[in-house]
Amino acid sequence: MVNTLTKPQALLSLEDYYLSLLEEEKGILSSSIATQAKKRLKQYGLPTNRHEEWKYTSLDNLYKAKPLLNNEAKINYGNENLPLKHTADMIIVSVAKQTIIGNVPTGLSIDFTNNNQAIEQFNARFNEVLPEDPMLSLNQALCHRVITVNITKNTVIEAPIVIDYGNDGASSFQTQNAILKSVQVVVSLEQSAQATLLECHRNLTGEKELSIIACAFNLAQNAQCQHYSVSNQQMENQHFWYGYGSVGRDAHLQSNSLVAGEQLARRFFCNDLNGEGAEVTVNSAYQAKETQTLDIRTFTRHLKPNCQSMQLHQGLLDDRSTGVFNGMIYVDPVALKTDGQMDNNVMLLTPQAQNNSKPQLEIYADDVKCSHGFTCGSIDKNQLYYMRSRGIPEALARKQILKAFIARVTENFPSYINV
Repeated sequence: MVNTLTKPQALLSLEDYYLSLLEEEKGILSSSIATQAKKRLKQYGLPTNRHEEWKYTSLDNLYKAKPLLNNEAKINYGNENLPLKHTADMIIVSVAKQTIIGNVPTGLSIDFTNNNQAIEQFNARFNEVLPEDPMLSLNQALCHRVITVNITKNTVIEAPIVIDYGNDGASSFQTQNAILKSVQVVVSLEQSAQATLLECHRNLTGEKELSIIACAFNLAQNAQCQHYSVSNQQMENQHFWYGYGSVGRDAHLQSNSLVAGEQLARRFFCNDLNGEGAEVTVNSAYQAKETQTLDIRTFTRHLKPNCQSMQLHQGLLDDRSTGVFNGMIYVDPVALKTDGQMDNNVMLLTPQAQNNSKPQLEIYADDVKCSHGFTCGSIDKNQLYYMRSRGIPEALARKQILKAFIARVTENFPSYINV
């Protein structure tokens, strides 16, 4: 760890603020989880750019934020502004109000209490993968909402399950600082169960917000889960998302995410393929402008034979924005016949935009098929000339080229999601 004396004063001030906040505020997770999280935060503090994992994602301007969701009187929740069509046919879970809109069918249970063994198990897995991550520690220490979703054996849930993280009204709470939204979600699918989960990250208050979300997926044998995440918020937001997936034999987890809007966004997704024949698909499209920083990270662990993982990450970087991608495919010695593929493609729209990508493979088995790829460039002038020569105005031509670039990801979204 870097000596704290080398840290800038602003970062030391932020550390002091959050360490004091840990003494003032209490989360709802078990004391064992929260206590260990506080110890880690005190031990490691906030990282500087000398830490390899945070080299391009600075926390120097992290918001000083206090929890909002414990103060129910300040929330005016509504679902009419969700980026969705046909919401009457969905099961909408309000994080703010801890309520469910829609009919919950047999075989599906949604709980807002934290007395669940799965919470303990998945936090232990998170800590194994990210033992020094400060934002994960903040989430565990100050978590004030827990949602557990369980689908029983052989149950197929037709209606999409929507996790709405939004606050939909003006709030006067802590306007001099920022709102802190710290939530954990655990989704469990028993054998041969099927479901679609959609996360909507939004903040319509116009106030600054720091959101730290941890979401875990547990797929038993032959389970199928479609996961979508839409984050298109204002520049007043800073957003951290941590995902962990445990995928059993012949199960399939597919995740598609759209990230745009936040001043700072960092998403980390670890998937363990724990059963033979397991499949994981992780796709993301991220769009940054002005001085935004968008950071996408994945860690895929092939732990059994005959498993497949596919990844595609498409980035558009404009103005003076920064994009970061760090992906790792790990293949265990026993994971023969592994098929892993990871691609990151980035388009820089100005000379000032920056991109930092680090795709990696760590393979300990012989009979495998793994690859990673990375491309970075600007708009193809030949494509632009071709469209303009056919009477298409330059602005519209550029827009269509960029739309087609991220369509490789957004085309996977169902029609009821506005992307």
